[in-house]
Amino acid sequence: RRTPAIISQVDLVPTVLAATGIEQPPEVDGVNALPFLRGEMPTLRDHAIVECVDDPKGLRLKTIVTANRKLTWYCGQDFGELHDLEDDPRERVNRWSDPSYASDKAKLLSGLLDSLEPLERRVERDCYA
Repeated sequence: RRTPAIISQVDLVPTVLAATGIEQPPEVDGVNALPFLRGEMPTLRDHAIVECVDDPKGLRLKTIVTANRKLTWYCGQDFGELHDLEDDPRERVNRWSDPSYASDKAKLLSGLLDSLEPLERRVERDCYA
């Protein structure tokens, strides 16, 4: 079946683990999609994060996708991409510098940071100064 719901690749492992009765280890990212797939909930998540971070000398980016917006931030650049998926589903018009989308841009950048911060791996240290 086709659905407009947002599901991320990182949700595959938790979903397969749940389907097989295996508890999800804390270091595994993602959400168990079984309740959504069974029709027990109308949607799984309100956004998804896409990252390209494996080439430290090349392209590094982070994208947040919601039901009606898509924002891509490029590391070290003063430009990015912001697409209105309702008015421009083929992503042909970049709204990054459009003042009428400044509020959306700020909200999406904040959402990107809020989503990524909990995923940062922490190392135990003797001092946190």
